[in-house]
Amino acid sequence: MKKRHVVLFVVFLAVVAFGCSKNASDIIPESNDCSEFNEMVEFSNCIADLALKKQDITICENASLKYKCYSEFWKKYPDASLCDKFENAYVKDTCNTDMGIHNKDPIFCGKVSEERKQGCFISVSSVSTDIKICDMIDSLENKNRCY
Repeated sequence: MKKRHVVLFVVFLAVVAFGCSKNASDIIPESNDCSEFNEMVEFSNCIADLALKKQDITICENASLKYKCYSEFWKKYPDASLCDKFENAYVKDTCNTDMGIHNKDPIFCGKVSEERKQGCFISVSSVSTDIKICDMIDSLENKNRCY
């Protein structure tokens, strides 16, 4: 249950951080019908669908909620090299954490900033059967929950 709250909180932060800078009507991507959506979330969902359909993450640049589009893309096409392309530290950290979860491999947490690294190890440990990941967690409380 706590994990669900953390995920919802992260999504909320992403919407606040990345989704409030442009109006959907100001951004019309090339050769698609997403311009019919006036609501920001619907427009961004359309852009994400288009990026997935064309297998082109650069289309996400047209989305009002860029983070949501990126997230949908790297979850469907989990290519670790994608994470290195992001300049925004939060997006890069989230991408690497998601790659670690997808691959059940804490090596991706090594690319996550110090402030989010422990959260990455905790997330990866929750999907992996490798209890050695628990040893990478600094907090005794979180480490004990891990085992």
